[in-house]
Amino acid sequence: MPKSFRVVLTREEEDARKDAELIRRAGFEVRLLPLIKTRPLDFEPPRGRFNYVVFQSKKALKYYLLKAPYPEGATPVAVGRKTAEAVKELLKLEPLVAQKERAEGLVELFKSLKPGKVLLPRSAVGREELIKELPKLGFEVKAVNVYATEPVLYESFSLEPYSVVLLFSPSAAKALFANLQKSRTSPKELKLTLVAVGPTTEKALKQLGLRPVLVAPTPSVEGVLELLKSLARKLQ
Repeated sequence: MPKSFRVVLTREEEDARKDAELIRRAGFEVRLLPLIKTRPLDFEPPRGRFNYVVFQSKKALKYYLLKAPYPEGATPVAVGRKTAEAVKELLKLEPLVAQKERAEGLVELFKSLKPGKVLLPRSAVGREELIKELPKLGFEVKAVNVYATEPVLYESFSLEPYSVVLLFSPSAAKALFANLQKSRTSPKELKLTLVAVGPTTEKALKQLGLRPVLVAPTPSVEGVLELLKSLARKLQ
């Protein structure tokens, strides 16, 4: 690896721009290369009362509120700090927040809560943990698909050798795989370093045979920065 590297952000541009500013401020060169895009889905606003509403991402919150009001009296639950901040900003409510920023952390949180009815706005390709695990704890779960995630496939796809590619979701991992196949290249040929932001993304990359994979210590831009700084120190 050379003495410096380019960081490639693969999130949607709206999200990537915010991360890019922080990463550039830390002294890294950044390229935006969105590999996924999201769009709202039509859904029937859920009826009845709910005790809890779980948001596993800012996008789930955003797309739910586009078509339906927040259930009166329900306690919001957020998967992590950034989603919690969005809940506070848009709903003016204080959410419960999982200690671990992933589905398993939400399951642990619900073990300490009184059973009730849970509304789960989600991606159409979202993970199933809460749908499967919360009923075992006595909760009734109503899952609503509020948005879809689609790959961005490029006519001409290229990555600079030795790039560090940040992947924030299994969907981004699959889109990277599709673009690499289309361009008939591989991470090994390009000497890429793939960074999984979260264990589910790591699992998806490995299942696709995309290696080597590093994992950010926490699933956040702060965790990514910690890893990037560690990589940079090794090159000095």
